[in-house]
Amino acid sequence: MWIGMLLLTIGFCFFITFDAYTSTRKAVGFLIVGGLGLSILFEALLIAIQSQPEQQNVASATATFSFVLNIALSISTIIGGTIFQNSINNRASSLRGAGLPEDLLLQLDEDSATANFMFPGALEDPDWELA
Repeated sequence: MWIGMLLLTIGFCFFITFDAYTSTRKAVGFLIVGGLGLSILFEALLIAIQSQPEQQNVASATATFSFVLNIALSISTIIGGTIFQNSINNRASSLRGAGLPEDLLLQLDEDSATANFMFPGALEDPDWELA
């Protein structure tokens, strides 16, 4: 379990080194390290849950764990997307003030910012792309 926490911490802490010009190789490498740590931690929880109940209840405990895990992951994805979309909506006026063209701002309007995550590649001004 300590190895999982260490790998997770190392992999995700290196995300702070990312900038607009981070190579795909570097990003994938850090994601793999963090993902290995996360997978070790998920497996440790499953083993711990399976070791506690009586033999006839192990299947129910495993199914309950998987159900709760999937619900939690779904809810966290929704909450993260909502926070991202709201932060983009709150910054729309500053993007407009920075000179971002109106047609590009419309792509980020309302609930479409998440769908347009490749948006920076369409920017012509290198300063806008870097931001």
